[in-house]
Amino acid sequence: MDGKIKREEARYDTHDQFIADKKAEFDAAKKNYNRVVELWNSYKYRVDNKNYQKSYDRYAKLVEEWLTARSFGHDDVYTEFATATTVVPYLVDLKYNTDAFEAEAAKYEYDGRISDIGFVNAADYLTKKNYINSDYLNYVNIYNSSVTVLSNVNQYFLTLYFYGETNHDINGNEVTKPIVGFLKHYAEALQRLLEIEEQVGSKEAPESLLGKLEANYIVKGDADADKDVSATDFSGVVEYALNFDMTAEVPVEGEAGRLFARVDVNSDNLVNVGDVVRVGNLIIGPSEVKNVMNLMAQPLNLRAMAEDQLSVAIEGEGTSQRIAIRLNNSSNYVAGQMDIQLPAGVTLLGESVGEGASQHELYSADLSNGSHRIILANLSNVAFDDNGEAMLYLDVQVSHNFKGEGIVISNVQFGDAGGRVYNLKSIGGGEATGIGSVTVVDELKSKIYNVGGQLMNGLKKGVNIIRNSDGTTKKVVK
Repeated sequence: MDGKIKREEARYDTHDQFIADKKAEFDAAKKNYNRVVELWNSYKYRVDNKNYQKSYDRYAKLVEEWLTARSFGHDDVYTEFATATTVVPYLVDLKYNTDAFEAEAAKYEYDGRISDIGFVNAADYLTKKNYINSDYLNYVNIYNSSVTVLSNVNQYFLTLYFYGETNHDINGNEVTKPIVGFLKHYAEALQRLLEIEEQVGSKEAPESLLGKLEANYIVKGDADADKDVSATDFSGVVEYALNFDMTAEVPVEGEAGRLFARVDVNSDNLVNVGDVVRVGNLIIGPSEVKNVMNLMAQPLNLRAMAEDQLSVAIEGEGTSQRIAIRLNNSSNYVAGQMDIQLPAGVTLLGESVGEGASQHELYSADLSNGSHRIILANLSNVAFDDNGEAMLYLDVQVSHNFKGEGIVISNVQFGDAGGRVYNLKSIGGGEATGIGSVTVVDELKSKIYNVGGQLMNGLKKGVNIIRNSDGTTKKVVK
C-alpha cells in the first residue's frame, strides 16, 4: 500500500511540476510579447498589428483556461500525455506569433527608415546646384560613403530576414562562420540605418550632409549668402571689387572661397566691374537689360587700347587743385574702375562724379599698396554720358608746383552692358603715355578741350587737353 501511495504522489508531483513549468513559460511568453509591443510602439513606422494581437489574445486565453482548470485538484483523467498535447501547442503558437510580429515590425520600420534617408534630395543638390570644388568633392565623398555603408547594411539585414543566416557581416566583410538568426541581429542593422539617416539628415540639420548642401550652394551675385540676389548684393559685389587684390591667390576653400565664388559672377577668377555689371543685370532682369543694351551707340566690339583711353587734366592755383579724368567712347560702357596712385606731396581731399557719369554712383577704397581704387557704377547699368565731359574729379592738396607728374592710373577696366570687361591702357608708371608738359605736334590734327571736357576753338589760358588724331591725349598749360 505504501508503495502505491508513493507512486501516486510521485505522479502528482511530476504533474504539478509540469504545470509550474508551463506557467513559467507562459509568463515568459507574455513578457516577451509585451517587449515586442514596446518596440513596435517606439518605431516611427508601425506595421498593422491587429492580426498579431488577435492571435496573441486567442492563444493566451487558451493557456490561461488550461492553467485555471489544472489548479483545482488532480483528476486521473488528465495524464501527462494529455496535458502535454493540450498546452504545448498553444505556447508554441504564442512564441511563433510573437517572433513573426517582431520580425515584420522590424522590416516595416527598416523599409520606412530607408525611405527617410535623403539620398534622392542629396543627389538633386549635387547635380543641380553649384558648389566650390572643395565642398563638392567633400559632399560627394560623404554621399558615396553613405551609399556604400547602406549597401552593406542592406545585404546583411535582408539576407538574415529572408534566409535566416548570412556569410557577410554588417560591414560587408565575408565571415568564416555564418551569422545566424534574424531576431538576434536585426537591431544592429536598424541602429546603423539611423546613423546613416542622421549623417545624410535633412536641410534643417546644419551638420548633416543635406544641411551643408542647402547652406553652402552658390548663387552667383548673392554676396550676402541669403540665396537671393537683390540690391544689397549689388553693394556687396562693389565692396568686394573695391578691395580685391588682383595679385593675390583667390580663396578656394571655406567661407572665403564660397564668398569669392558668389561675387565672381562671371566666373573669371577676378572680381571687378564685369561682376558689378552682371549682378546688376541679375537684379533688374532680362527685359531691363535689353533696354540698357539699346542705349549702346554702336555694336560692342573689342577695341584697341589706344582707341579707348583716359585723359587727365589738372586745374587750380596754389595748393588746391582739381584732377579731371575723362574717357572717350564712354557710351560703350556702363561701369568702370581704376587704381590711382598720387605722388609724394599730393594729398587726396575729395572725389566726385562729373557730368560724364551723372547717373553713376562713386565707390572708393584705399588699397594696401597705397593706391586708391575707384568704381563708377549704377544698379540699372545705364551707360556713361557721351557728352565729352569728365566722369571723375579728384580734389587734391599739393605741396609744390604740381603739373600732374608722377600720377599713376592702373588697372583701368571698363565693362559693357553684358558684363564684358575691357582693359584700357594705364597712365603713368612704365607707360609711354605721361601727363607732363607737352608740345603740340602741328602735323597732327588735334582737338582741344578745357578741364571740364568741353571742346575749345584753340588754346586758352589755363589747362588745355589736346586729343590728337592718333588717339593720344596730352595736357598743355598756357
